[in-house]
Amino acid sequence: MANFPWLTNCVECRNFDPGSQSPSPFVNSSFCTWRISTSDLSWLEPWVSNSTTDPYAYPYRPVMSDFISYAGEFYYRGLAQDDAGGLLYLLSRTNVNVESLDDSVGPVNTDDSFVRLAPRPGIEKLTFVRHPTAPTGGFATLTNQFADAYFTNGLLATQLVQRVVVQPDFLFSTGEPSVRVYTNNYGIALYLPASCQRRTDTSRWTNGNVLNGNPDGDGPGVIRPPVKIAFATPGRYVAAAGGQTYSYPHFSLYQWASIGMGTNLVIFPGNQTNLTSLTLSTRLVNTNGASELEWTMFGRPGANYRIEGSADLTVWTTNSVLTNTNGVFQFSQPADGTQHFFRAVLEN
Repeated sequence: MANFPWLTNCVECRNFDPGSQSPSPFVNSSFCTWRISTSDLSWLEPWVSNSTTDPYAYPYRPVMSDFISYAGEFYYRGLAQDDAGGLLYLLSRTNVNVESLDDSVGPVNTDDSFVRLAPRPGIEKLTFVRHPTAPTGGFATLTNQFADAYFTNGLLATQLVQRVVVQPDFLFSTGEPSVRVYTNNYGIALYLPASCQRRTDTSRWTNGNVLNGNPDGDGPGVIRPPVKIAFATPGRYVAAAGGQTYSYPHFSLYQWASIGMGTNLVIFPGNQTNLTSLTLSTRLVNTNGASELEWTMFGRPGANYRIEGSADLTVWTTNSVLTNTNGVFQFSQPADGTQHFFRAVLEN
């Protein structure tokens, strides 16, 4: 390290002990050390990784750690100890930082003086309120009034402010997961990445490092709305797998079928023998100005599927017959703007 003085003290503790609310070298009660690595012999682009000093300790990460692997983002189902410590630190009234109110915030009474930029303490408690919807559909306009606390001349003061909101600050939704097919000599499986499928980027977030005299720091900052978080809905794929999974640290493989020893016979596990196909994706593609429905399915290899269409879910007519050669097959149909339903029927 003598030849690289800039590496000295390059590790900063960002975990906070829930009791003392102070930075801690422990990661969820496990004492950690750090290792500096690089793939560049000039050491121009090093990275820091942590590991526990106890070889038997499990170095699981907090929910809020920005951990990304080749398999996608990894999320826990509940808060860890360090998450609680971090939230206590962020929301504590003893944590005071210079902050500018968002442009959407203004005074309730326009005749009153209004302070936008000032040192502000933590709010102690964060409450999520369901955004109302309009009778005609969509979201209704919501006026949120609250007391804003700030320091002036070393004394705590408050002012009554409001925000007029036309959409949720945080919008949670569900959608189809990014399913991929995994195959080897032993079976066929569905690859489902982590539960959180996608979210908005950080381009609207603001960094208050300069306001707080820390120009080279990463904060404090403000997460500015709107934030959209979409979760995958793997339930039917898990059910189709009969509950059989192969779990890895950052993803799971749900077994859909297996291949019998010495044969090409596809064996369907458990009580899923009546399962014939699963939708992997549906989308509209535009080719030379013409829109087309593209429907990708996962089914039994080597089987024939009859694609049927209906305008009312009552009368069905055969559109085409497709042969599923390798487990995944696709159906395409011009999109003319009229409502139509399709289904794939396994032919005996």
